[in-house]
Amino acid sequence: MDEKSLQRLIEDLAPLNNRYRLAVRNREPAYVAINYLWDIGDVLVRNGVGKVHPVARKVQECSYITASLLSYAFRVRRYFRDRRTIKRDFGKVPNFSVFRDAFPLLENPRYNLSRREKSELVRLLNSGAGVEEISTRLTELKRAKRPRRDTRTRPFEELQPFASLFRERLRDMEALMESAPRKQLHAFRESFTPDFLLLWARLAMCFADEAFAPPSAPITGEGNQERWVELVQAMHDVACRGKHTRNRVRKLVKPMEFLRMAEFVDILRDKDKLEKYVKERSSRRKRD
Repeated sequence: MDEKSLQRLIEDLAPLNNRYRLAVRNREPAYVAINYLWDIGDVLVRNGVGKVHPVARKVQECSYITASLLSYAFRVRRYFRDRRTIKRDFGKVPNFSVFRDAFPLLENPRYNLSRREKSELVRLLNSGAGVEEISTRLTELKRAKRPRRDTRTRPFEELQPFASLFRERLRDMEALMESAPRKQLHAFRESFTPDFLLLWARLAMCFADEAFAPPSAPITGEGNQERWVELVQAMHDVACRGKHTRNRVRKLVKPMEFLRMAEFVDILRDKDKLEKYVKERSSRRKRD
């Protein structure tokens, strides 16, 4: 894909990306966010994208649209051939996170759900049951369909989703801190409360260095961006499982990766530090 085609693609994707993020942040019904994902995937399909990952990486390098989002949207578009079936089949799902947890069971052939099992799963999602109850039943179904046989590797397998989430968010943070304009970085900083940033930095440090204990304060999502609240909540949950769990995490994610996240968050905590960082970044670019 040439540079002009890539730029046109980004221009088509950007408004949809913003609407999707806003729908998730405002906790709109799941089908609203899924519709925007479908639209994003449809833009890729209409632009002749066959293998999404190379294109997604190029888009991420030139914009603030993440490769992981584009890959996920592409999967959603392939799964739902008709956009109208989204509201029909998932119109009563209250929370997008519930759908996100269930989607692998519906889409991934490794789970090998029968038609009856898929129908029962869709009914569960639309049943009006609480999010915690649905999440528990989804976890049970995943374990039943793909049982873990080697108990020695099970603790690491259970931590793999967290490791993947952290690495994805670290890549997003690196892209933002390296490429975002000054005003956008300051707006990003101001989208978090000071207490939330402090908690985030302390959590990153407790994974980076075993000398640091995890904070016991609860996570407050109000006033903070949901996608980053999801990460910090996951960090808090895993960190509070104990020292042995944090040691296992360090075998999946290098301590230096956690330290890099901690350094970025520390910069965001202080307006003057962020301003200094932006100036130093500009000087580096001029030298390069």
